[in-house]
Amino acid sequence: MRSWWPRLLGLLLLLVALPACGQDADLHTQASRPAVRETHAMPAGAERVEVGIYPTIVNALDAAGSTYDVTAYVWLKWKGPIDPSAHLEFVNLVQRYDFTREALFDKPQAQPGGGAYQILQIHGRFFQPFEFANFPFDRQALTLELHDEYRAHENLVYEPDDRDSGYASDLEIPGWRILGWRSHAIVRDYASSFGGARGSSYAGLRYELVIARHTNYFLWKLFLPLLIVLCANWLALMIDPELVDVRTALPATSLLTMVFLQQSYSSELPEIGTLVLMDKIYACAYLLVMATLFQVIFMRSWQKSGAAVPDARVSYYDRIGLSVHLALFATVVLLVLHSGGVF
Repeated sequence: MRSWWPRLLGLLLLLVALPACGQDADLHTQASRPAVRETHAMPAGAERVEVGIYPTIVNALDAAGSTYDVTAYVWLKWKGPIDPSAHLEFVNLVQRYDFTREALFDKPQAQPGGGAYQILQIHGRFFQPFEFANFPFDRQALTLELHDEYRAHENLVYEPDDRDSGYASDLEIPGWRILGWRSHAIVRDYASSFGGARGSSYAGLRYELVIARHTNYFLWKLFLPLLIVLCANWLALMIDPELVDVRTALPATSLLTMVFLQQSYSSELPEIGTLVLMDKIYACAYLLVMATLFQVIFMRSWQKSGAAVPDARVSYYDRIGLSVHLALFATVVLLVLHSGGVF
């Protein structure tokens, strides 16, 4: 009997390593200048504004929609004649009808060392496209991006207040752990002056609260149910070869169960059109279940072909197949996790 395990292994490795390919050739691009870039240079004559951000509440996080509600304090400190708090715009704000911005002072307060200071309390729903390639080990950045809606980069420059920015010590996001935060000045280039003569580049600031899912979510809610179903499938290789109905029913039932398990976590994700990390593990599991079913059918057909194969010999090949299945599944899972940067 020819061995087909090397071919199966090659196919699984190909599925794991296969990159996404293909690109529409008729798309219009603006590759001549980036949409957003970091900046450290300050144009001559531009007013310097120091900005700090401090979230206190993050809730209603919708991973599929890449949106989240944020309540935060935003303060600005400046020394020039321009009041940057008057025309502060949050670029990634959605549901603007529900956005609230309350200035804690009726007018900017004078600073002891000169200049002015204003602090705002904001609450709104924001959008930042999530990356799901490494789901369920994905890391997301909950972003607040702001700039002045009237003054171009040549007139106003933001600088992060890293000393006082951060997030509330009691801030919790159910299902996620907070890894940290970062803030940096950017320049957003719209590649258009919008029909005027005020320029196309606007200075801004981006604050990111970096979060990740708990590892237990993968272990207990995703991997453990899949492993239980696979073990039920592999029981078919440990049952008496004469019990053909049971040996074929177990893989078939496991296959249907795995479909429902995959749909349960896929409902939390948007339609991204590519395989996420968990999908690759499921692809391996599907092939192993099909291999179990094929092995059971092949062994029974071999016995019925008149070759007079004893049950003991069938059980011997079943044990070999089970060992190969276990080794193959463990290898593919480790390769997938490693390719996703999990370890």
